[in-house]
Formats: sequence, structure tokens, C-alpha cells
Amino acid sequence: MKSNVSLNRSQGPEMVLPSSVRNVEDLLRHIGEKINFVFLDAQTGKLRPDIDILVNGKEIGFYPEGLKKPILDRDSIEITLIPLGGG
Repeated sequence: MKSNVSLNRSQGPEMVLPSSVRNVEDLLRHIGEKINFVFLDAQTGKLRPDIDILVNGKEIGFYPEGLKKPILDRDSIEITLIPLGGG
């Protein structure tokens, strides 16, 4: 898993997930709790617009299941916070 949000991964890029994490949505909630960050809108359950998720190199929106896409062994998941400019 790659990310530009701060994750404590002392074991390298691979992450052992609890059995309760079955899909991408579960993963985002799990990581969000660990780092005190909200990935999903509390009202709608939709992904924040400043977050980009790639699973095996494809945008999460390309998967029919969306955030409910099951996580399989050896899936590559990239979570990116898109910096917004302004001034």
C-alpha cells in the first residue's frame, strides 16, 4: 500500500489487516481511526473529493463495486491526499 498520508508502517509497504477489513471502505475507516483522519463523508459515506484511491493501478471508480470492492491478497492499494492550492 502506498500513501502520502502519515502511516506508521515499521514493517515496510505491506500491511497486515484485521479480519474486519474486507473491502476498500473498511480499509479507509480502519486507517482513518488509526491516524485520526476522515476519508469518507459522515453523511453520505462517499469518498472525500480530495482523496484519490487506486487499486491495482485503477481508479476506484472503475470498479463496479466502488468502495465495496473486496481487498484480495496481493492487491496494491494507493491512497493519495490531493493537495488543493489557493491563495
